[in-house]
Amino acid sequence: MASLPDRWEDVNKQLFAKSLLVTAATILGVGILALPVKVSRGGVEPFAATFSVAFVCQALVICFLTELLQRTEAMMLAEDQAGEDPEESAGFLTEGGGEASPATPGRGTGSFASLAPRRRGRAAAPNLHTMAQYFVPHPWLRGFFDFCVYVHFIVIMVAYAIAAANAVSKLTPFTYDAIAVLFVCGFAVAIAKLDEALTSAVAWFTLFKGSLLLLMILIVAYVASDVQRSYTNDWGRAGDAFLIGTISLGGSVNTVPVIYSSFKRTRENIVSFRAGCLAATALCFALNLVWCYAVLSVVPQQSEGGGPSLERALEQHDISTIPLLQFLQDAYPQYAFLGVVVNVFIILSVSVSFMAYGLGMKHYLDGAAAGFAERQLSVSAPYDVPQVALAFYIGSFAMIFTCTYAFSQSLYIILDVFNSAVLNIETGCFIAYMAWYTRLSSAAPATRAAVELPRAVLPTGIALTSLYFGGAVAFDLYETLHHLATTGTLR
Repeated sequence: MASLPDRWEDVNKQLFAKSLLVTAATILGVGILALPVKVSRGGVEPFAATFSVAFVCQALVICFLTELLQRTEAMMLAEDQAGEDPEESAGFLTEGGGEASPATPGRGTGSFASLAPRRRGRAAAPNLHTMAQYFVPHPWLRGFFDFCVYVHFIVIMVAYAIAAANAVSKLTPFTYDAIAVLFVCGFAVAIAKLDEALTSAVAWFTLFKGSLLLLMILIVAYVASDVQRSYTNDWGRAGDAFLIGTISLGGSVNTVPVIYSSFKRTRENIVSFRAGCLAATALCFALNLVWCYAVLSVVPQQSEGGGPSLERALEQHDISTIPLLQFLQDAYPQYAFLGVVVNVFIILSVSVSFMAYGLGMKHYLDGAAAGFAERQLSVSAPYDVPQVALAFYIGSFAMIFTCTYAFSQSLYIILDVFNSAVLNIETGCFIAYMAWYTRLSSAAPATRAAVELPRAVLPTGIALTSLYFGGAVAFDLYETLHHLATTGTLR
């Protein structure tokens, strides 16, 4: 069992920083700007309570996923060892990180870095698709998991493309359609060809994006201290921000495998990687809460004499910065420059998040292409994995562009309904199930991981994440059916 490092000196600081920034790039998107609007009817305190549970569950999911990636790679390596039984050789990476497993005498430095040559049609790195192949025993459930992962990538990237096209078209003479074409097609080529360079770019741009957000929070907090507006809490409306709260702190499950595949897997590096991902989740949790508190302390929750309010923004599907900037323009014109900062933040944020999710989707599609090619080996002529992957890339980005063009006014519905549903099913149902299957089920293959949670924590952690995300799925379904029955619309 491994925990956080005993000393800061033991942490791989470069890997820690990279894991923190790339994970934060995934989590910290436009959801934070929409969050205060959703919170407005319930208030900050009910939201803080549900959001704290979300933070604990997301941290558990990251720990589960770290274990699952190690066990997936152990299985992949075991299958590549000619003449060896995968059940025996899958435990080669030990808790000590530097000794070979008793089942694999004479091998190992405790690292996955020196993988045996992959067979034709095999993925070169652990990914979500291969993980499900090993640890979701039923074929139809594996297919449903793949469906949820793929739909989440498509839906969230469509949402970011819509946000980018809307933001840029309002600031430039270019039309929404032209921006959508340039944004999606330009990043599609970059993601397909420059994935390693983009990972570093995402980290640096996230640092800049975080600085802009911090500047926004400081200005709004200063204004809030001068306005001293009180807000009301309604615990009966705590569910209003429930779904978008899961989005605002989620999504990292689909990009964490990209980071994991980028470094030499020693025990110390894996601990540093997990610590960075957890630190990013904690940082984004704090920024979301502080931002919501600051905005609700400045902008009225309900309309007052026709002025800007969060209630009106909710009715018009606006993000929180719309009424915030209107209020500052009227009462604090010296902070009018904040509008420029907000626009730069939105464009930069959606671009960085689109790149981060694009890298995650490419990583997933590479695994799916390898799995498809491997399955064809026994039934037909072998497929070339890069060609299959390229076909998957083209089809996926074509779908993203089509949806961006067709649903330009549906950002809130995309985020609130479709994205939250598939993401919560993926994290709450499948990741929790695979964590249970690999550690607590007698039917699971005998794999080991160098960095894992204590066995005593697993039943409670798995139950909590399953109940939380399962409850989010049920609430999402209830809200959708309720709106359909009362208004004839999804939201």
